[in-house]
Amino acid sequence: MIAGYYGGRRPMMRTHVTLPRLSIEGQIDILVDTGAQVTCILGADVDVLEVPDEPLAQPATLHGVGGATVMYREPAILTFRDSENGRLYRYRTEVRIGARTGSGSNLPSLLGQDILQNWSLLHEPATGRLEAIPLTG
Repeated sequence: MIAGYYGGRRPMMRTHVTLPRLSIEGQIDILVDTGAQVTCILGADVDVLEVPDEPLAQPATLHGVGGATVMYREPAILTFRDSENGRLYRYRTEVRIGARTGSGSNLPSLLGQDILQNWSLLHEPATGRLEAIPLTG
């Protein structure tokens, strides 16, 4: 079971992000967003991971509640730790990386369906329980 937590009222998970093409890795806390189709690294997390502006390629326009914004597609590996036995779950995906400034720069990073579809999710804000159970071992 991968345990999450609530940051205020926001359901959050901690993940280790690896961006192999950019030789970048680091740990971020990411908002569980069942309405997001893809995982997005936004705002302060772009700075935390020290993602450079220049080598980003493959722009894609994403449409959401806040409108449309240009983001950059980047291959990634997201790693989550099982809180009971320490087992690591690694998921290869293609994240979207937002700009440091402008639309989305003050938003939290989003954990989307590209990862969430691999889990059974227990979301109980009233009790403070947020747990992800991987569907495959």
